[in-house]
Amino acid sequence: MKDDNKEIIYNKEKIITSIDDISLLQAKLQDERKEFKAICSLTREFRNMMLYQDKEKVR
Repeated sequence: MKDDNKEIIYNKEKIITSIDDISLLQAKLQDERKEFKAICSLTREFRNMMLYQDKEKVR
């Protein structure tokens, strides 16, 4: 019975650790998603700026 309790406690701790790890990964993913959106926005702005400059050269 003692061994069963130890195993249950051990498994519970593993589950809690896994949940904590998942939470940390989700937070990191959120940060990376924000960074990706910012990079996309900057890329879009740069592309638009280059297109505008090309149009100005044609005039």
